[in-house]
Amino acid sequence: MVSVEQLREAESRAVWSLVLGILDFVVCPVLCLWALSMGNAALQVLERPDVDSTYRTMATAGRVLGIIGIVGLVVWAGVVLLFFGGIFGSVFSGHP
Repeated sequence: MVSVEQLREAESRAVWSLVLGILDFVVCPVLCLWALSMGNAALQVLERPDVDSTYRTMATAGRVLGIIGIVGLVVWAGVVLLFFGGIFGSVFSGHP
């Protein structure tokens, strides 16, 4: 059985996971890490069958948005590295 305090904390983390997952796409891509960790922490408590599924859905959505954000961040970093690597390689090799 989950205590009321644990349940309220998990519900709060589920909501914050969803909010951070959305803000990840709008404001700052680094927020995906916190969205994923809060979603995981909330799901540890909310995956019990006697808990309301609304917050479980929010935690899952925040977690999925966090994973998508991490993948997007890695792809973005790879593109930036390839772009600047090509520029620096062209500049320092002496070939236009």
